[in-house]
Amino acid sequence: MSVNINADTTNGLVLTSDTSGELKLQSAGADIATVNSSGITMASGMTLPASALTGSLPAIDGSALTGISAGPAQAYVTDTTDIAVTANVSAGYYVIGSSFSVDIPTSGYIALKNIVIQLVNDTSGPASPTFGLRVGGSNYWLVSGVIAGTTYYGPVVFAGNATLSDVHNIYSGPHGSWHIATARSLGTDPKTDIINLGIPTGTQTVELIVAKAGPSINAAYDSNFTIKGTALTTRIGIEFTALS
Repeated sequence: MSVNINADTTNGLVLTSDTSGELKLQSAGADIATVNSSGITMASGMTLPASALTGSLPAIDGSALTGISAGPAQAYVTDTTDIAVTANVSAGYYVIGSSFSVDIPTSGYIALKNIVIQLVNDTSGPASPTFGLRVGGSNYWLVSGVIAGTTYYGPVVFAGNATLSDVHNIYSGPHGSWHIATARSLGTDPKTDIINLGIPTGTQTVELIVAKAGPSINAAYDSNFTIKGTALTTRIGIEFTALS
């Protein structure tokens, strides 16, 4: 039983006494809500209108929500130092910015987003930077191909004719990449498949790395270069998107 407070349509206020410690609010004999030491519970079919909710409300717990896909995991790397790149991917690597922790999905893709770099050629000839991720002590380069059984690594943002000390401001976004020195489009944000890359998945500590593309098919495309973070802050977004 419970203490009932009933707004009766014939007799007005009707009180029913009880010692249960539970209070029921009724309208015309129908239960509206129950109040006890645990709080307030609405009766079956009854709701509390949103317009009645005011003041400081509790945080929403979304743990029971279903049908909502998580968005991509993202990191944003910046670097204000100069990075001199003299080794290709088979001989070394250079870390951009600081390491970060991220949850890498078991399938989907990794994309570099909104790249901003200034590249200066240290020797005559085209510069061919390629980017990768260092995870668990291993390097995973984002662009590669196989020719006659040999794996070659390709440039990600720029490979073109250049002379000594040429300066190239490069901006890459979802609708294309622009090389300011020549005002030409270089393509869109690069991305690679997670499964084919063979990268470890789950929560990982990751570094963004860069090197010269290699092994070089043509030595003329093997210029050393410097990423001039002191002149134009290096900024690169990294996105890990799961297949739904």
